[in-house]
Amino acid sequence: MVFHGSCLWLLCYEILEEAPLQNLQTCWQKILAVYKEKHIVERYRGMNKLSLFKRKSGGPKLKGRAAQVAAIAEPMLLLWEENMDHSSFQHKQIRTWLKLNVAVEKLVKQNEDEIAFSPADHSSLKTMCFGMAQLHRSLHQSYEENGAQLFAPIPKLHAFLHCALASSYLSPRLTWCFRQETNMSVHRTLAQSCCRGIRGPQVTAKMVAKMRIALHLQLDKM
Repeated sequence: MVFHGSCLWLLCYEILEEAPLQNLQTCWQKILAVYKEKHIVERYRGMNKLSLFKRKSGGPKLKGRAAQVAAIAEPMLLLWEENMDHSSFQHKQIRTWLKLNVAVEKLVKQNEDEIAFSPADHSSLKTMCFGMAQLHRSLHQSYEENGAQLFAPIPKLHAFLHCALASSYLSPRLTWCFRQETNMSVHRTLAQSCCRGIRGPQVTAKMVAKMRIALHLQLDKM
């Protein structure tokens, strides 16, 4: 969400030549065309407000459901390739990140029915995810030096890498909210059941204990 939001900010405020809102409409027409060409189902309904990615404070962050954000990977890559400055090192880094993002989404999709990734897919996922994290960090530092709040570091990036490392044992689809935040909803319910009369690290410890029991019961049925 942060990365795509930063890409849209650059396109609307620096790369394209019209007013930012008109530039966003230009981006939307390209995204819509790719949706149709690639038969992408999980779509944004429209992009007619800059507040879709521009926040009152902090750097850009794209709004939307998890499925919509995941499905915008290919449209964003093609949109960026069509408008990037090919002489800019940062723009090339962004293109590489977007290509890796598309590859990761496809790899996760290919393994959607698997409990864990094969050794080859695990190795590929790990390499791509760590590459994305390094590019994200490098771009943040580059733009921060020029006074721009783009590609902000996010706490979830650390958990994202742990999911990649664990993919040989458990698919990221089962450890992360890649689709419609269902996993996050379960964790919220679990946390609510663990916080009565205790606080801080004790809540986490109780959640982990309950999660172990729940996973044991679920895996015993398989």
